[in-house]
Amino acid sequence: MKKESKFPVARKGYVRTEVDNCIGGLTAELESMRAQLALVDGLKEENERLKQELSSLRGREDEIKNALSAAIEKADDIKTDVKLQYALEIERLKLFQAKWTSVYEELAERYRFDKDVLNLEGVAADTALQLEQLLFKDFGIRLSPRGDEAEQQFHAEAERLEISQDEINRLVEKLKSELKRAG
Repeated sequence: MKKESKFPVARKGYVRTEVDNCIGGLTAELESMRAQLALVDGLKEENERLKQELSSLRGREDEIKNALSAAIEKADDIKTDVKLQYALEIERLKLFQAKWTSVYEELAERYRFDKDVLNLEGVAADTALQLEQLLFKDFGIRLSPRGDEAEQQFHAEAERLEISQDEINRLVEKLKSELKRAG
């Protein structure tokens, strides 16, 4: 036997199966809307995360731009400094050249280099003699334990540079022998 429902099959014009079908359709539609709402909420969260990531990347982009700008400025400064140092070195070399050209011209005039090639031997001997006098008289480089102030300064500088007395004696002897060979 079939149990009778409390409610009649149709009440005030509604058929139970139609109402159940309508409610079932609405329930399915509601579930579909809930799924779509969950999807929208997920997309909103992802959108918010991507906005934060974009903001972070824009901040890093600004940092990179600033670092690049600073690097370019530093490179320009270095380039300017190098050009300045180069120009100063060229000027220093020009002065050095002018100084030695002047010395050469003075010696050429004094000893007439351009007119008498044989005179060069006399110039070498004269120069060697002047060097020997300059080294042993003007600076007082004597090999005695005591000497004038210039000699004491020379020995102090030699000690500072860690040059031994034997090495000084050897250098002096080498200079003497070279001067004798030239003379």
